[in-house]
Amino acid sequence: MNDNVHEIFSKISIIAIMIAVSYFVLQIITKLIIAHIQKSDFWPLLSDYIYKEKVFDKIVQTRKRSWLCCIDAFRGSSSLGLKAKSKNPTESSDDSATASFEKAVEISKKIFDALDTDQGGFISLEEMVPIFGGEEPARKAFKIFDKDENGQVSFEEMIITVIEIYKDRETLFVTLYDRANVADILANMLRFFYWLVIILVSISIFDREIIKQALLPLGTAVLALAFVFGNSLRTIWEAILLIFVVKPFDVGDRVTLEGYPTLKVHRMNLFTTEFYATDGRQFIVPNSTLMTQSITQYKRSRNFCASFQIQVSQNTMNQEKFQQLRNGLLNWLKNDSAKWQWNKFQCYISDFEESHTMKIEIWAELKGVNWNDPKQFREPRTRMFFAIQELCKEYGITYTSLPQYLYNKKMD
Repeated sequence: MNDNVHEIFSKISIIAIMIAVSYFVLQIITKLIIAHIQKSDFWPLLSDYIYKEKVFDKIVQTRKRSWLCCIDAFRGSSSLGLKAKSKNPTESSDDSATASFEKAVEISKKIFDALDTDQGGFISLEEMVPIFGGEEPARKAFKIFDKDENGQVSFEEMIITVIEIYKDRETLFVTLYDRANVADILANMLRFFYWLVIILVSISIFDREIIKQALLPLGTAVLALAFVFGNSLRTIWEAILLIFVVKPFDVGDRVTLEGYPTLKVHRMNLFTTEFYATDGRQFIVPNSTLMTQSITQYKRSRNFCASFQIQVSQNTMNQEKFQQLRNGLLNWLKNDSAKWQWNKFQCYISDFEESHTMKIEIWAELKGVNWNDPKQFREPRTRMFFAIQELCKEYGITYTSLPQYLYNKKMD
Protein backbone atom coordinates (compact mmCIF):
# COMPACT_ATOMS: atom_id res chain seq x y z
CA MET A 1 0.00 0.00 0.00
CA ASN A 2 2.76 2.39 0.96
CA ASP A 3 4.60 1.53 -2.23
CA ASN A 4 1.52 2.42 -4.32
CA VAL A 5 1.07 5.72 -2.50
CA HIS A 6 4.74 6.48 -2.93
CA GLU A 7 4.55 5.64 -6.64
CA ILE A 8 1.49 7.84 -7.15
CA PHE A 9 3.13 10.69 -5.22
CA SER A 10 6.26 10.35 -7.34
CA LYS A 11 4.27 10.48 -10.58
CA ILE A 12 2.33 13.53 -9.37
CA SER A 13 5.61 15.22 -8.46
CA ILE A 14 7.04 14.46 -11.89
CA ILE A 15 3.93 15.88 -13.58
CA ALA A 16 4.01 19.02 -11.39
CA ILE A 17 7.69 19.66 -12.11
CA MET A 18 7.12 18.99 -15.83
CA ILE A 19 4.20 21.46 -15.92
CA ALA A 20 6.11 24.13 -14.02
CA VAL A 21 9.22 23.92 -16.17
CA SER A 22 7.44 23.51 -19.52
CA TYR A 23 4.94 26.31 -18.82
CA PHE A 24 7.80 28.63 -17.86
CA VAL A 25 9.60 27.74 -21.09
CA LEU A 26 6.36 28.24 -23.07
CA GLN A 27 5.88 31.70 -21.58
CA ILE A 28 9.44 32.71 -22.39
CA ILE A 29 9.23 31.41 -25.97
CA THR A 30 5.87 33.14 -26.52
CA LYS A 31 7.17 36.45 -25.18
CA LEU A 32 10.35 36.22 -27.26
CA ILE A 33 8.42 35.49 -30.46
CA ILE A 34 5.98 38.35 -29.92
CA ALA A 35 8.77 40.73 -28.83
CA HIS A 36 10.81 39.85 -31.93
CA ILE A 37 7.84 40.46 -34.20
CA GLN A 38 6.98 43.77 -32.52
CA LYS A 39 10.59 44.93 -32.58
CA SER A 40 11.07 44.20 -36.27
CA ASP A 41 7.79 45.96 -37.08
CA PHE A 42 7.91 48.99 -34.82
CA TRP A 43 11.49 49.71 -33.81
CA PRO A 44 12.26 52.09 -36.74
CA LEU A 45 9.00 53.99 -36.15
CA LEU A 46 9.43 53.91 -32.37
CA SER A 47 13.06 55.08 -32.43
CA ASP A 48 12.19 57.95 -34.77
CA TYR A 49 9.26 58.94 -32.56
CA ILE A 50 11.37 58.78 -29.37
CA TYR A 51 14.03 61.04 -30.89
CA LYS A 52 11.40 63.60 -31.94
CA GLU A 53 9.98 63.53 -28.41
CA LYS A 54 13.46 64.11 -26.95
CA VAL A 55 14.00 67.11 -29.23
CA PHE A 56 10.56 68.38 -28.32
CA ASP A 57 11.24 67.99 -24.59
CA LYS A 58 14.67 69.61 -24.89
CA ILE A 59 13.13 72.74 -26.39
CA VAL A 60 10.35 72.83 -23.80
CA GLN A 61 12.66 72.36 -20.82
CA THR A 62 14.76 75.33 -21.82
CA ARG A 63 11.71 77.59 -22.09
CA LYS A 64 8.93 78.78 -19.86
CA ARG A 65 7.44 76.27 -17.43
CA SER A 66 4.02 77.74 -18.16
CA TRP A 67 4.06 75.71 -21.39
CA LEU A 68 3.95 72.43 -19.52
CA CYS A 69 0.24 72.48 -18.69
CA CYS A 70 -0.57 73.20 -22.33
CA ILE A 71 1.73 70.42 -23.57
CA ASP A 72 0.54 67.90 -20.98
CA ALA A 73 -3.04 68.55 -22.06
CA PHE A 74 -2.00 67.95 -25.67
CA ARG A 75 -0.22 64.70 -24.78
CA GLY A 76 -3.10 63.57 -22.60
CA SER A 77 -5.64 63.88 -25.36
CA SER A 78 -8.35 61.25 -25.10
CA SER A 79 -7.93 60.48 -28.78
CA LEU A 80 -4.58 58.95 -27.88
CA GLY A 81 -6.19 56.59 -25.43
CA LEU A 82 -3.99 57.76 -22.56
CA LYS A 83 -6.77 58.56 -20.16
CA ALA A 84 -7.64 55.87 -17.65
CA LYS A 85 -11.31 55.91 -18.54
CA SER A 86 -10.57 54.78 -22.11
CA LYS A 87 -8.89 51.40 -22.43
CA ASN A 88 -9.17 51.39 -26.20
CA PRO A 89 -6.82 53.92 -27.84
CA THR A 90 -8.91 53.89 -31.01
CA GLU A 91 -11.92 55.37 -29.27
CA SER A 92 -11.79 59.03 -30.25
CA SER A 93 -14.20 61.72 -31.24
CA ASP A 94 -14.16 64.51 -33.77
CA ASP A 95 -14.28 67.06 -30.95
CA SER A 96 -11.17 65.67 -29.28
CA ALA A 97 -9.32 65.53 -32.60
CA THR A 98 -10.23 69.17 -33.30
CA ALA A 99 -9.18 70.18 -29.80
CA SER A 100 -5.85 68.38 -30.23
CA PHE A 101 -5.21 70.18 -33.53
CA GLU A 102 -5.95 73.54 -31.93
CA LYS A 103 -3.63 72.64 -29.06
CA ALA A 104 -0.93 71.68 -31.58
CA VAL A 105 -1.23 75.12 -33.21
CA GLU A 106 -1.01 76.78 -29.80
CA ILE A 107 2.11 74.82 -28.86
CA SER A 108 3.69 75.52 -32.26
CA LYS A 109 3.18 79.25 -31.80
CA LYS A 110 4.76 79.20 -28.35
CA ILE A 111 7.79 77.24 -29.57
CA PHE A 112 8.16 79.31 -32.72
CA ASP A 113 7.97 82.65 -30.92
CA ALA A 114 10.53 81.50 -28.35
CA LEU A 115 13.02 80.13 -30.88
CA ASP A 116 12.70 83.03 -33.32
CA THR A 117 14.94 85.25 -31.19
CA ASP A 118 15.61 87.80 -33.93
CA GLN A 119 11.88 88.03 -34.75
CA GLY A 120 12.64 87.48 -38.43
CA GLY A 121 9.66 85.24 -39.11
CA PHE A 122 11.89 82.17 -39.56
CA ILE A 123 13.97 79.97 -37.28
CA SER A 124 17.59 79.46 -38.34
CA LEU A 125 20.11 76.82 -37.29
CA GLU A 126 22.08 79.37 -35.30
CA GLU A 127 19.05 80.08 -33.12
CA MET A 128 18.82 76.40 -32.12
CA VAL A 129 22.51 75.85 -31.32
CA PRO A 130 22.31 77.31 -27.74
CA ILE A 131 19.46 74.92 -26.86
CA PHE A 132 21.27 71.74 -27.94
CA GLY A 133 24.75 72.78 -26.83
CA GLY A 134 26.49 72.30 -30.16
CA GLU A 135 26.12 72.66 -33.89
CA GLU A 136 25.97 68.92 -34.74
CA PRO A 137 23.07 67.97 -32.39
CA ALA A 138 21.32 71.22 -33.34
CA ARG A 139 21.70 70.42 -37.05
CA LYS A 140 20.24 66.93 -36.53
CA ALA A 141 17.26 68.36 -34.64
CA PHE A 142 16.86 71.18 -37.17
CA LYS A 143 16.25 68.64 -39.96
CA ILE A 144 13.09 67.50 -38.18
CA PHE A 145 11.52 70.95 -38.59
CA ASP A 146 13.06 72.06 -41.91
CA LYS A 147 10.67 70.23 -44.25
CA ASP A 148 11.72 71.94 -47.49
CA GLU A 149 15.44 71.88 -46.56
CA ASN A 150 15.92 75.54 -47.36
CA GLY A 151 17.84 76.29 -44.13
CA GLN A 152 14.88 78.04 -42.47
CA VAL A 153 11.92 76.84 -40.43
CA SER A 154 8.64 78.64 -41.03
CA PHE A 155 5.63 78.70 -38.70
CA GLU A 156 3.77 76.35 -41.06
CA GLU A 157 6.63 73.84 -40.89
CA MET A 158 6.54 74.02 -37.10
CA ILE A 159 2.81 73.21 -37.08
CA ILE A 160 3.35 70.30 -39.49
CA THR A 161 6.11 68.88 -37.26
CA VAL A 162 4.06 69.08 -34.05
CA ILE A 163 1.07 67.44 -35.77
CA GLU A 164 3.36 64.71 -37.16
CA ILE A 165 4.53 63.89 -33.62
CA TYR A 166 0.90 63.73 -32.51
CA LYS A 167 -0.07 61.47 -35.43
CA ASP A 168 2.97 59.23 -34.95
CA ARG A 169 2.03 58.73 -31.31
CA GLU A 170 -1.59 57.99 -32.19
CA THR A 171 -0.65 55.52 -34.94
CA LEU A 172 1.85 53.83 -32.66
CA PHE A 173 -0.67 53.33 -29.87
CA VAL A 174 -3.43 52.07 -32.17
CA THR A 175 -1.14 49.66 -34.03
CA LEU A 176 0.37 48.27 -30.84
CA TYR A 177 -3.11 47.88 -29.36
CA ASP A 178 -4.36 45.90 -32.37
CA ARG A 179 -1.24 43.75 -32.57
CA ALA A 180 -1.41 43.09 -28.82
CA ASN A 181 -4.97 41.78 -29.16
CA VAL A 182 -3.95 39.40 -31.93
CA ALA A 183 -0.83 38.38 -29.99
CA ASP A 184 -3.03 37.50 -26.99
CA ILE A 185 -5.15 35.23 -29.18
CA LEU A 186 -2.01 33.61 -30.57
CA ALA A 187 -0.71 33.05 -27.03
CA ASN A 188 -4.05 31.53 -25.97
CA MET A 189 -3.94 29.14 -28.92
CA LEU A 190 -0.44 28.03 -27.94
CA ARG A 191 -1.61 27.51 -24.35
CA PHE A 192 -4.55 25.43 -25.54
CA PHE A 193 -2.33 23.02 -27.48
CA TYR A 194 0.16 23.05 -24.62
CA TRP A 195 -2.42 21.91 -22.05
CA LEU A 196 -3.75 19.31 -24.50
CA VAL A 197 -0.27 17.80 -24.77
CA ILE A 198 0.25 18.05 -20.99
CA ILE A 199 -2.99 16.15 -20.32
CA LEU A 200 -2.03 13.35 -22.73
CA VAL A 201 1.49 13.11 -21.31
CA SER A 202 0.17 13.10 -17.74
CA ILE A 203 -2.26 10.29 -18.50
CA SER A 204 0.50 8.29 -20.17
CA ILE A 205 2.63 8.63 -17.04
CA PHE A 206 -0.08 6.94 -14.95
CA ASP A 207 -1.22 4.35 -17.46
CA ARG A 208 0.01 4.00 -21.04
CA GLU A 209 -2.70 1.48 -21.86
CA ILE A 210 -5.34 4.17 -21.46
CA ILE A 211 -3.62 6.27 -24.13
CA LYS A 212 -3.38 3.29 -26.48
CA GLN A 213 -7.04 2.50 -26.02
CA ALA A 214 -8.03 6.16 -26.43
CA LEU A 215 -6.04 6.75 -29.64
CA LEU A 216 -8.80 5.54 -31.96
CA PRO A 217 -11.70 7.49 -30.39
CA LEU A 218 -9.40 10.48 -29.89
CA GLY A 219 -8.39 10.42 -33.54
CA THR A 220 -12.04 10.18 -34.55
CA ALA A 221 -12.90 13.15 -32.32
CA VAL A 222 -10.04 15.20 -33.79
CA LEU A 223 -11.25 14.46 -37.32
CA ALA A 224 -14.77 15.47 -36.37
CA LEU A 225 -13.54 18.71 -34.81
CA ALA A 226 -11.39 19.39 -37.88
CA PHE A 227 -14.46 18.91 -40.08
CA VAL A 228 -16.53 21.30 -37.93
CA PHE A 229 -13.89 23.93 -37.12
CA GLY A 230 -11.44 23.37 -39.96
CA ASN A 231 -12.48 26.49 -41.89
CA SER A 232 -12.26 28.66 -38.77
CA LEU A 233 -8.81 27.30 -37.91
CA ARG A 234 -7.67 27.95 -41.45
CA THR A 235 -9.01 31.51 -41.25
CA ILE A 236 -7.16 32.09 -37.97
CA TRP A 237 -3.96 30.71 -39.43
CA GLU A 238 -4.21 32.92 -42.52
CA ALA A 239 -4.91 35.94 -40.32
CA ILE A 240 -1.82 35.25 -38.21
CA LEU A 241 0.28 34.89 -41.37
CA LEU A 242 -1.14 38.15 -42.75
CA ILE A 243 -0.55 40.19 -39.58
CA PHE A 244 2.76 38.78 -38.36
CA VAL A 245 4.48 37.34 -41.44
CA VAL A 246 3.24 39.00 -44.64
CA LYS A 247 2.56 42.39 -42.96
CA PRO A 248 1.30 44.17 -46.10
CA PHE A 249 0.25 47.33 -44.22
CA ASP A 250 0.02 49.06 -40.85
CA VAL A 251 -2.59 51.29 -39.24
CA GLY A 252 -2.71 54.63 -41.08
CA ASP A 253 -1.43 53.31 -44.42
CA ARG A 254 -3.21 54.06 -47.69
CA VAL A 255 -3.81 51.01 -49.88
CA THR A 256 -5.79 49.96 -52.93
CA LEU A 257 -7.50 46.56 -53.11
CA GLU A 258 -9.08 44.87 -56.08
CA GLY A 259 -12.68 46.04 -56.41
CA TYR A 260 -12.34 48.77 -53.76
CA PRO A 261 -11.52 52.49 -53.88
CA THR A 262 -8.37 53.85 -52.27
CA LEU A 263 -8.62 53.02 -48.56
CA LYS A 264 -6.93 53.97 -45.30
CA VAL A 265 -6.25 51.26 -42.70
CA HIS A 266 -8.13 51.99 -39.48
CA ARG A 267 -8.09 48.79 -37.39
CA MET A 268 -6.47 45.36 -37.68
CA ASN A 269 -8.36 42.55 -35.94
CA LEU A 270 -7.79 38.80 -36.00
CA PHE A 271 -10.49 37.97 -38.55
CA THR A 272 -11.07 41.32 -40.27
CA THR A 273 -9.39 44.61 -41.11
CA GLU A 274 -11.31 47.89 -41.03
CA PHE A 275 -10.73 50.50 -43.74
CA TYR A 276 -12.12 53.95 -44.48
CA ALA A 277 -12.46 55.41 -47.97
CA THR A 278 -11.78 59.07 -48.72
CA ASP A 279 -15.54 59.71 -48.88
CA GLY A 280 -16.03 58.36 -45.33
CA ARG A 281 -17.36 54.89 -46.17
CA GLN A 282 -16.17 52.05 -43.95
CA PHE A 283 -15.12 48.72 -45.43
CA ILE A 284 -14.64 45.61 -43.28
CA VAL A 285 -12.63 43.06 -45.25
CA PRO A 286 -11.91 39.49 -44.04
CA ASN A 287 -8.20 38.85 -43.57
CA SER A 288 -8.57 35.57 -45.46
CA THR A 289 -9.62 37.65 -48.49
CA LEU A 290 -6.64 39.97 -48.10
CA MET A 291 -4.30 36.98 -48.21
CA THR A 292 -5.34 36.27 -51.79
CA GLN A 293 -5.57 39.85 -53.10
CA SER A 294 -3.05 42.09 -54.79
CA ILE A 295 -2.49 45.14 -52.58
CA THR A 296 -1.12 48.46 -53.75
CA GLN A 297 0.83 50.01 -50.84
CA TYR A 298 1.19 53.78 -50.91
CA LYS A 299 3.12 54.47 -47.71
CA ARG A 300 5.95 52.11 -48.61
CA SER A 301 6.05 53.39 -52.18
CA ARG A 302 8.87 55.63 -53.33
CA ASN A 303 8.65 59.38 -53.81
CA PHE A 304 5.61 60.65 -55.67
CA CYS A 305 6.28 61.46 -59.30
CA ALA A 306 3.97 63.86 -61.12
CA SER A 307 3.53 62.68 -64.68
CA PHE A 308 1.78 64.41 -67.56
CA GLN A 309 1.19 63.46 -71.17
CA ILE A 310 0.31 66.24 -73.56
CA GLN A 311 -0.60 65.87 -77.22
CA VAL A 312 0.41 68.67 -79.57
CA SER A 313 0.20 69.38 -83.25
CA GLN A 314 3.45 68.80 -85.12
CA ASN A 315 3.16 72.07 -87.00
CA THR A 316 3.28 74.00 -83.69
CA MET A 317 6.28 72.13 -82.27
CA ASN A 318 9.92 72.25 -83.34
CA GLN A 319 13.24 71.71 -81.58
CA GLU A 320 13.50 75.33 -80.45
CA LYS A 321 10.03 75.38 -78.92
CA PHE A 322 10.63 72.02 -77.27
CA GLN A 323 13.79 73.35 -75.58
CA GLN A 324 11.93 76.50 -74.51
CA LEU A 325 9.19 74.37 -72.95
CA ARG A 326 11.69 72.11 -71.22
CA ASN A 327 13.82 74.98 -69.86
CA GLY A 328 10.73 76.91 -68.78
CA LEU A 329 9.42 73.95 -66.78
CA LEU A 330 12.85 73.36 -65.24
CA ASN A 331 13.05 76.98 -64.07
CA TRP A 332 9.53 76.73 -62.69
CA LEU A 333 10.46 73.61 -60.68
CA LYS A 334 13.48 75.36 -59.19
CA ASN A 335 11.41 78.37 -58.10
CA ASP A 336 8.29 76.55 -56.87
CA SER A 337 7.72 76.23 -53.12
CA ALA A 338 7.47 72.41 -53.27
CA LYS A 339 10.57 70.20 -52.95
CA TRP A 340 10.87 69.15 -56.59
CA GLN A 341 13.80 66.95 -57.57
CA TRP A 342 14.55 69.13 -60.55
CA ASN A 343 17.78 67.22 -61.28
CA LYS A 344 15.58 64.17 -62.07
CA PHE A 345 13.20 66.13 -64.27
CA GLN A 346 12.35 64.51 -67.61
CA CYS A 347 10.64 65.97 -70.66
CA TYR A 348 10.73 64.05 -73.92
CA ILE A 349 8.74 63.19 -77.02
CA SER A 350 7.37 59.70 -76.53
CA ASP A 351 5.34 58.98 -79.64
CA PHE A 352 4.04 60.19 -82.99
CA GLU A 353 0.49 59.57 -84.01
CA GLU A 354 -0.39 59.49 -87.68
CA SER A 355 1.35 62.41 -89.33
CA HIS A 356 -0.29 65.19 -87.38
CA THR A 357 0.35 64.92 -83.64
CA MET A 358 3.10 64.01 -81.21
CA LYS A 359 3.01 63.06 -77.52
CA ILE A 360 5.20 64.75 -74.92
CA GLU A 361 5.86 63.03 -71.58
CA ILE A 362 6.72 65.15 -68.52
CA TRP A 363 7.97 63.66 -65.24
CA ALA A 364 8.92 65.43 -62.01
CA GLU A 365 9.60 63.86 -58.61
CA LEU A 366 8.77 65.35 -55.21
CA LYS A 367 11.48 64.85 -52.60
CA GLY A 368 10.36 63.23 -49.34
CA VAL A 369 6.71 62.99 -50.42
CA ASN A 370 5.18 59.60 -51.13
CA TRP A 371 1.70 58.45 -52.10
CA ASN A 372 0.45 58.00 -48.53
CA ASP A 373 -0.40 61.68 -47.97
CA PRO A 374 -2.33 63.14 -50.94
CA LYS A 375 -2.34 66.62 -49.39
CA GLN A 376 1.41 66.82 -49.90
CA PHE A 377 1.39 66.18 -53.66
CA ARG A 378 -2.02 67.21 -55.03
CA GLU A 379 -1.45 70.95 -54.72
CA PRO A 380 2.09 70.93 -56.25
CA ARG A 381 0.84 68.70 -59.06
CA THR A 382 -2.04 71.10 -59.77
CA ARG A 383 0.36 74.06 -59.88
CA MET A 384 2.60 72.17 -62.29
CA PHE A 385 -0.37 71.42 -64.55
CA PHE A 386 -1.21 75.12 -64.85
CA ALA A 387 2.47 75.96 -65.36
CA ILE A 388 2.58 73.57 -68.34
CA GLN A 389 -0.61 75.12 -69.68
CA GLU A 390 0.75 78.68 -69.39
CA LEU A 391 4.09 77.78 -71.01
CA CYS A 392 2.35 76.08 -73.94
CA LYS A 393 0.26 79.22 -74.48
CA GLU A 394 3.34 81.43 -74.22
CA TYR A 395 5.30 79.49 -76.83
CA GLY A 396 2.32 78.87 -79.14
CA ILE A 397 2.28 75.11 -78.65
CA THR A 398 -1.24 73.94 -79.40
CA TYR A 399 -3.23 70.99 -80.58
CA THR A 400 -5.79 71.07 -83.36
CA SER A 401 -7.62 68.06 -84.68
CA LEU A 402 -7.53 67.22 -88.34
CA PRO A 403 -10.41 68.58 -90.40
CA GLN A 404 -13.20 66.11 -90.89
CA TYR A 405 -14.48 65.98 -94.45
CA LEU A 406 -18.06 65.15 -95.23
CA TYR A 407 -18.94 63.74 -98.63
CA ASN A 408 -22.49 64.14 -99.85
CA LYS A 409 -23.55 61.50 -102.28
CA LYS A 410 -26.79 61.87 -104.09
CA MET A 411 -28.94 58.84 -103.62
CA ASP A 412 -31.17 57.82 -106.52
